[in-house]
Amino acid sequence: PEEQKRFIESLVTRGVDGIGISVTDPDNVTPFLNEIMETVPMVMFDSDAPNSNRLAYVGMSNYAAGRMAGQAVTEVLPNGGEFMIIVGRLDAQNAIERRQGMIDELNGEPYVAQYPGKMTPNTPNLKLGGGKWTLLETRTDGGDQSKAKSNSEDAILKFPQMDLMVGMWSYSSPAIISAVADAGLLGKMKIIGFDMENELLQAVKDGNAYAALGQDPFTYAVRTIEILAKKARGEAVSIPADKLIDVPALKITGQNIDEVWGKYKAQLSDGNKYLEATK
Repeated sequence: PEEQKRFIESLVTRGVDGIGISVTDPDNVTPFLNEIMETVPMVMFDSDAPNSNRLAYVGMSNYAAGRMAGQAVTEVLPNGGEFMIIVGRLDAQNAIERRQGMIDELNGEPYVAQYPGKMTPNTPNLKLGGGKWTLLETRTDGGDQSKAKSNSEDAILKFPQMDLMVGMWSYSSPAIISAVADAGLLGKMKIIGFDMENELLQAVKDGNAYAALGQDPFTYAVRTIEILAKKARGEAVSIPADKLIDVPALKITGQNIDEVWGKYKAQLSDGNKYLEATK
């Protein structure tokens, strides 16, 4: 959080007209962000600070994506099993919502698309679905990919009976995949991940990961910049009353990997050309 604060302060010093941000610790930084937003408007994407005065949040419902990941767990472990979550921080809103969505889905809670505002404590051997599934641990690494890999390596040694590993941040799944490969378990250990890192998409394509819960970062960027640019020019900005601009998550499996990855590569290779082609 302190590093993010310093970065925002440097942007304000440079005289920027708006800021797009993925918030790392909303509970602690919201007062600071609100102070900045008295003079500089902000749009949040990927990870929200829902109690802030931001113009809008652009992104998927991380809670809904977590429910989708929970569905994937039921598909890959239909008879139950044990799994581990690897994530950077558990005080980031996206991590809170993704984890809670998975837990609620496995517990058969009534479906809602938006985060209901609760957080299941991070306790080991959490029994879900009446004991059908066990969340062995949720391990955090503070945003350090090398720590994510060492956490994964240790988990593989500590829990040889483990059936599945879930990577909740973009770098988490590549770290898991590397650790699983080093252990000679690629194709045996089941993997589910979030975001569209090439290592994860390749693993899905090769059958070494079951699913990726993909965001659409290209659309996040387009909508965020569009709102901030219009605001800076004094133009009218169309924002929903709830200030949530939903960009739905997508479950990527072996069935649709070629189509989704092809679209993603087109966006990255020439964004302007892609936008023109899809108008």
